[in-house]
Amino acid sequence: MAEIVLKNVSKTLSPEKISIESTFFHLAKGYYTAIYDKEKTPEKEYYTEAKKFFKLENINLVIPDGKTTVVLGPSGCGKTTLLKLIAGLIKPDCGVIEYDGVDVSNIPPKDRGIGIVFENYALYPGFEAEKNILSRFIFSEKLDSFVKKERLKETAQLLGVDIKQLLGRFPKNLSGGERQRVALGRCITRDPKLFLLDEPLSNLDANLRERYRIELKKLLRKFKITTVYVTHNQEEAIFLGDRIVVMNEGKIIQEGNFDELFNRPVNTFVAEFINPYGELPSIVLFDGSEISERFNKYLVGVRPDDFILDENSPSILAEVFLARLSVSSSNQIIGLRYKENEFFVYLKEKSLLKRGDKLSFHFRKLFLFDKNSGFLVDLI
Repeated sequence: MAEIVLKNVSKTLSPEKISIESTFFHLAKGYYTAIYDKEKTPEKEYYTEAKKFFKLENINLVIPDGKTTVVLGPSGCGKTTLLKLIAGLIKPDCGVIEYDGVDVSNIPPKDRGIGIVFENYALYPGFEAEKNILSRFIFSEKLDSFVKKERLKETAQLLGVDIKQLLGRFPKNLSGGERQRVALGRCITRDPKLFLLDEPLSNLDANLRERYRIELKKLLRKFKITTVYVTHNQEEAIFLGDRIVVMNEGKIIQEGNFDELFNRPVNTFVAEFINPYGELPSIVLFDGSEISERFNKYLVGVRPDDFILDENSPSILAEVFLARLSVSSSNQIIGLRYKENEFFVYLKEKSLLKRGDKLSFHFRKLFLFDKNSGFLVDLI
């Protein structure tokens, strides 16, 4: 296990082709050789192209020992770049990365004691599942065949892998879930002090993703290894993360657990991005002057379930333009029109409302954001 600390780390990436293959070989170099049939492997599977300059700016982050830190953000925000910096697959332009207080700037990835699972799993197509899992030891003389078999057996049992039915098959004959487990198995056999997981569940269908999310949670709890998990999926972040780091446009915007991020977002981006509602926007934003004169200099945010019907002392009077039952709860989803705003709220009313109804509301809780910067000023 290890505590990872990033101090003032920055990185600018120019538009260039990035080889997924060479990135993985960089990590693997010194341990094993892979067999690729390049004539049968389309080049497009190995290369992606950056479309613009990208900058990761002034990253300061502590990843606690033995905990799972989830890096969450929209596509292109810098999550994977951050993971590659931690792994040593790319070097920062400035700043320091430490493992347990030791600067690892000059330590190659293969010597950092890390295990990586990539989004595309990066399995060797020329190796059966068994050899993929044990690929670190294939050309090693340090472990005899008995020890290798025992390591394989232990890893397979942990992952629920059927040795007879799965381990003799090649990656092309494995399902997405099976490939994911083989990739995790290879990661585990390295006996790492740091797991780096780059959206390992993204290629699975919804049912498999939920199932393996639970299995992965069990594994992380069992091993208690420092883990950095990169995802854009909020359900995964909330379920797996002891701590969530929210990124946008190459910067860390906020870090904390889900309750901290949801109940006290640092700005409008986090307030809108952290969304447990799924079918509705996470927050409704008004110009403060539309709510009360005392809020003139603020943007006022209200969660969809913080609108309270109130005929006696309403804050706003809105007109219904849509009413339907929620898919995920017993609430009604009500589309409302108020001045120039159209928005959606949750209501627990038993009688189904209809278009054109007028409703009076006050608010359970308000978020006050600065109009210029978007930063949170107060909660009332």
